[in-house]
Amino acid sequence: GGDRHRCVLLSEKEIIIIPDAGHFYLETPHCFDDFRKKITFQVYKYGRPANKQKFKIAQYYNPLGLPNQAPFDISLRSLVEFSSYYKEDTENNSETSSNIWQPEAELTTDDRGRAKIWIRGHLSGTGRILMFSDPTELFPICREKYEEVMKDPKCKYKSFAEFQYNHFVYSGMCTYSNSCCFRVLPDDWGLFDKYKDLSSEITFEFIKQNILKYYEFMHPYMGENILALLVNESKVNTYGDLINEVISEGAHDKSYYMPSSRDLSSGKRRLLQRYIKLMKERNQPVPTSPPP
Repeated sequence: GGDRHRCVLLSEKEIIIIPDAGHFYLETPHCFDDFRKKITFQVYKYGRPANKQKFKIAQYYNPLGLPNQAPFDISLRSLVEFSSYYKEDTENNSETSSNIWQPEAELTTDDRGRAKIWIRGHLSGTGRILMFSDPTELFPICREKYEEVMKDPKCKYKSFAEFQYNHFVYSGMCTYSNSCCFRVLPDDWGLFDKYKDLSSEITFEFIKQNILKYYEFMHPYMGENILALLVNESKVNTYGDLINEVISEGAHDKSYYMPSSRDLSSGKRRLLQRYIKLMKERNQPVPTSPPP
């Protein structure tokens, strides 16, 4: 009849942006090391690599991941920062960044439809990185909808940050192809800097209270293997190299990495490795000189 009208129920996305990983674990900066990581994006347009395609990336942190902090405006404060990627020397395959770090970034793909950028942690917390080929999908529309939703007395959102995260993540705008998760690990560098040179203070009780107790509470089965292993100095002397291997920074992307939740910060990991090293040194047999 005349009252009928067409309604689009399903449409194909014109541009798909896929990062090389679905989840990034980042460290908080320490001294002169910012623990930056490289993200590579592959962009497709109607299923084919899109060359010279511009797109933007923005971050939306999860307010529930910051229980001890008041929500803040992401435009004024950010959990992660981005910096442009450069390949300085093609022959030596050296890589660098622009050293200008921003909470958002705009990228352009190469001839193969790829784009790269550096990312580093800034504040501890969790969130998502969303990629937009259409700039109108960014903040203005979201802010307008937030003001409209806030007029409802039954509105459950307590801040713009909470609405922003839930709007993009749970409203269908956040798809697996155009987003990825990140977590900036806790800032434990203060603990590391305080005790790294105090060998006499790095005991098993210290390690258990400051590092292992959390995992014993969250994963009780660890009390029967990992904790039992570390509490016995003779076993540490035997399995110390294995422990170092499964918690080493180079094994972070391996399937055997421990803890499997990947939430052991570098500060605590280095203290744990320091403890294992000290235990091995203390258990070394004392050399005796042969009788004359």
